[in-house]
Amino acid sequence: MFCKYCGSEIEDNVRFCPKCGKPVEQPAVQRMDNNIYGANETNVGNKTFYANASFWLAVAGIPLSLFCGIGLFLGFPAAILGFMAVKNKESNSTMAWLGLFIGAAEALFVIVAFMSD
Repeated sequence: MFCKYCGSEIEDNVRFCPKCGKPVEQPAVQRMDNNIYGANETNVGNKTFYANASFWLAVAGIPLSLFCGIGLFLGFPAAILGFMAVKNKESNSTMAWLGLFIGAAEALFVIVAFMSD
């Protein structure tokens, strides 16, 4: 870091320039926004957490919705996570859209199948 008054090199943790004595402005601390689920870019990789989770929940729910109706419990979360990934503009948008549509379709399939009985 350099003093903006005299140009001398200074350490990052000092408050005053050792050469000219002027106060040193500390760089602003970057605030890390956590969403309501506690996920942020640091702990979810390069913004693909919701997209990947949505897709794999939807894929896992397909056989479960066809055979035992439990797919409803994976379909809704997959659709919600897919929506969140699309809303957050995650880098893996194809996985997000697939998770959103497959999850919604399997949830709808289970609901229709149980209502027709």
